[in-house]
Amino acid sequence: MDELVKLLDDNLICTSTDITANFIHFYVESTQKECTCPSCQTVSSRIHSRYKRTFQDLLI
Repeated sequence: MDELVKLLDDNLICTSTDITANFIHFYVESTQKECTCPSCQTVSSRIHSRYKRTFQDLLI
């Protein structure tokens, strides 16, 4: 599954998956040590939030 997640972003690792009859949930974490805020452009190494992302189709 980690190879599939790497297609989305090289800085992500798949920590776990949950497969049901209708869904596949990927739980991922970033490997980046710091990022730039898209709002204020300040570089930070602190985790500010966690959130869900949804995608339907992946173009390969």
